[in-house]
Amino acid sequence: MDFDYILILGGPIKDNKPSDILFQRIKTGADYLKAHPSVRVVVSGGMTAKSCSVSEAEIMKNTLLELEIEEDRIILEEKAMTTLENFKNTRELLGDNVRIAFVTSKFHIWRSKKIMKKAGVDYIPISAPNGEHSLRFRIREAFLKPLAAVGIIW
Repeated sequence: MDFDYILILGGPIKDNKPSDILFQRIKTGADYLKAHPSVRVVVSGGMTAKSCSVSEAEIMKNTLLELEIEEDRIILEEKAMTTLENFKNTRELLGDNVRIAFVTSKFHIWRSKKIMKKAGVDYIPISAPNGEHSLRFRIREAFLKPLAAVGIIW
């Protein structure tokens, strides 16, 4: 299926650089964009790390540029602080009449789909590799999964 846009969800960053987890998301998005030259990308994430002077979205944009994605294909959404806000803010930016896929780590897809439904959107997931040093995030997701299943958290 072809999409009009892909949304790359933010992730861990430090010192204005993406973690390996986030880099894998960005790289997966870049690979998709290279294979589908008419698709544009939304990079979503605000100022989430104290060690950074720019937003997650700006860091993702810079990495996409390094991976040779054209700047005019990249849309920044720099307000989101959570996955729920990633989805809501992207819908506000793009509207409801476009086909969108979202890119996130394999370990994050199940809960992201739950969050996506809460946001009132229906995007298709694209799985990125988990990346090195993702064990603590995979453990976090395993802990949060039953809570999300019953609607306690998102």
